[in-house]
Amino acid sequence: MPVDEITCDGVDQDCDGTDSCSARANATLNGALDDEGYGAALAWSDGVLWVGAPFDPGGGRLYTEDALARVGGAFLGTALAVGPSGVLVGADGTVEDTEGAVLASGPGIGGVLVARDGRWLTRTRTGYRWDDATEVNLGNRPDSLALGSELQVAAGFAFGDTALAASSTTLARGARDELGWSILAWDVDGDGTDEWLVGAPAGNRVDVLDPGTLAVEATWTGGVGRFGHALAADVRGVYVGAPMSGSDAQGAVWTCSPSTSVCTLLETGTNPQDQLGFAMAVGGGNVFLGAPGGPGTPGYVLVR
Repeated sequence: MPVDEITCDGVDQDCDGTDSCSARANATLNGALDDEGYGAALAWSDGVLWVGAPFDPGGGRLYTEDALARVGGAFLGTALAVGPSGVLVGADGTVEDTEGAVLASGPGIGGVLVARDGRWLTRTRTGYRWDDATEVNLGNRPDSLALGSELQVAAGFAFGDTALAASSTTLARGARDELGWSILAWDVDGDGTDEWLVGAPAGNRVDVLDPGTLAVEATWTGGVGRFGHALAADVRGVYVGAPMSGSDAQGAVWTCSPSTSVCTLLETGTNPQDQLGFAMAVGGGNVFLGAPGGPGTPGYVLVR
């Protein structure tokens, strides 16, 4: 969770204690190559925006904003997660760090889902596992980030400072709603304890859960096109990505007010298949909105 508050353009912003105020208005970061998927994954760490471009046929590419950091194997940069020692990079079969060191390797590892306390959770062909090879049961669709109609969470599987309920706790909602595609810890009601925001993009909703019981406290709706595919938050509100929104998957990002549960359209993609809202990150007084694009386009990231 952010700990320091600074002022950027007259707006109070929370930063992570290492950031400087670098708010930029209406900037666009562009990918270098068509079909590379620039913006498919984003992470902000120590004042640097990391951007994954995993789809280039010659190998995935990792950027620091508009500077190419390195080119790697298949699907390098398919997922990014911030750990205590830097950014972890998901690739096909490996988890690496931003310096290129292979931290874990195994069949079917498709990307880093979460990092916490020096550990990270990855997806395998048979399910999910921590870096120490401890298997974690997170639902009935192990070959997809979607968890079907169930969300089963392990203790400590957290983006914030509050651990979830015991691993035996199961939350079930509507069938095939893909509940659990995205998950974010955020203090929605301002009581000092993180609630859990859980996206169900096939149902176009985000559920706000009690951190202890996982009871649903509120449900946010309003967007379509996989509303809930990605989540991010800062003091301005919670950002919800809907990358398939629009007549041709232009994509959209919404802001939802924790106090009112009202969601307002923030930004829409410009071109067919932009898929704006596929990934998001916050830092330095900005929110970064990924639009990996469709065939024949390089992808981009909007800075707001």
